[in-house]
Amino acid sequence: MGDTPNLADALRKIAEAKSDVDRLAQDIGRALSALERLVGATESRYRALVEQLPGVVYYRALDAPGIPSFVSPQVQELLGFSPEEVLRDPNFWRDRVHPDDRDRIVAEQSQFEPTQFRVPVYGEYRMLRKNGDVVWVKNYALAVRDECERARFVLGILIDVTQSKRLEDERRELERQLQQAQRMEAIGRLAGGVAHDFNNSLTVVLSYGALALEMLTPDDPVHADVSEIVRAAERAHATTQQLLAVSRRQILRPTEVDLGNIVNAMAPMLQRLLGEDIELVLETQSGSVKIDVAQIENVILNLAANARDAMRTGGRLTLRTERVALESAHAGTTPGRYVLLSVADTGHGMDRATRECIFEPFFSNKEPGKGTGLGLASVYGIVEQSAGRIRVSSQPGQGTTFKIYLPEVETSAVAPAAAPPERDDVPRGSETVLLVEDDDIVRRVTGIMLTKLGYEVLEASGMDHAIDRSNRHEGPIDVLLTDVVMPQGSGHLLAEKLTAIRKDMKVIYMSGYAPDTLAEHGLVAERVVILEKPFSGPGLARAIRRVLDGRP
Repeated sequence: MGDTPNLADALRKIAEAKSDVDRLAQDIGRALSALERLVGATESRYRALVEQLPGVVYYRALDAPGIPSFVSPQVQELLGFSPEEVLRDPNFWRDRVHPDDRDRIVAEQSQFEPTQFRVPVYGEYRMLRKNGDVVWVKNYALAVRDECERARFVLGILIDVTQSKRLEDERRELERQLQQAQRMEAIGRLAGGVAHDFNNSLTVVLSYGALALEMLTPDDPVHADVSEIVRAAERAHATTQQLLAVSRRQILRPTEVDLGNIVNAMAPMLQRLLGEDIELVLETQSGSVKIDVAQIENVILNLAANARDAMRTGGRLTLRTERVALESAHAGTTPGRYVLLSVADTGHGMDRATRECIFEPFFSNKEPGKGTGLGLASVYGIVEQSAGRIRVSSQPGQGTTFKIYLPEVETSAVAPAAAPPERDDVPRGSETVLLVEDDDIVRRVTGIMLTKLGYEVLEASGMDHAIDRSNRHEGPIDVLLTDVVMPQGSGHLLAEKLTAIRKDMKVIYMSGYAPDTLAEHGLVAERVVILEKPFSGPGLARAIRRVLDGRP
């Protein structure tokens, strides 16, 4: 019986210990519940943070390359796949990288050892969305390490940079266009600097050549030689005009025309140019533009000739005109209404390197001697000088399309009266012409041509000389034929001085300069009569008669 109290004490102590254990269990339970709530709240906060990030968050074990353990829901918006689809496919990331970037990205990732992830690394490449669209992504990645500094996981984020890449591409394109414009401007200054003297020389060659042919019979042995000289001068003149077109410094005579009608009217000429093995398709809508008709015809012919050369074994050339409204900047244009002329062929196409060079002066991928390299460059210059824009799209084996945007104009209520057709014969006259030209040879040959046409000619070498001749001439002076740029002063200033005295005197300006040079001397090409150098005897005769007879 002596051991009974000890048993009771033991039982009491056991009961007390159980009570303490129960209380401890309750405390642990409450602590675990609090910890679960804390973990849940923390997880919720981090999940909310992850889901608000402007990119796709992922992590993967380094011992399982290419297979992520977690992908945030933003992957649905970026690539069109759910996180579950991504995690199920072990080849997902490799397969979704664009084929053109895949080898590069795989090679770069294979070089990343776990020890190299001590600082963030990133790559930039294209990925394919579920619907086939292409997006540019920037991939930032960093290693997650354990307490022993061993890299266990890669934590990364994919950010959509498609828009910024597009802006970067547009910036580079604008820079390229600016550089091209600067090159064109440099060529323009060169062309403008030599055009006057060169065109003066061509005027002399063409004029004296024409005079010589008048004095020779066709069976004269020298006649053929002189004809070749004239033809060579005409070819040189064509090259000069191309150079001025390239540099946007030629004199344009824009009129309001329907671009669709111009294309339709050129169909027979285009079909002869293309040949029988190339199908010509016209899809035209009416659309009014203000442009030099002869120059836009040159543009179309140049593009058609290039298309023909790209379709040696036959094909199809499609010319389309349509009215378009651009609500935002496009292809270098400003928002507004345009008439779009597209010229599309089914030829061999071009690679990127060729596309970037085709508008460069003297660039040609034809055989030596097959082209000057000025055709497309002059097309570019004509379109730009006409306040338009030209763009090209092409891929090897997929043909080429040129798109020309020209500002649309409101059609006039009354169509302008058509100019009367030029007479086949060379018109003559007996009026008095005051000829002012500082180049002695040009002045001499022009005077000879005017005299042969029946006019009384007063010659002067500059402004002071012309004013003196006018003052000493007692009779009327019907026409002032003056060069624009002279050492003593401009032809425009001379015309102002003389027409203030001789009210009925008409004025014709001779020039081999560009419109901006004319503007510097107070002239607007559309408002004055300009006889472009080099000119021929018939051209001079018709210009004089048009002014004297008051015809357009």
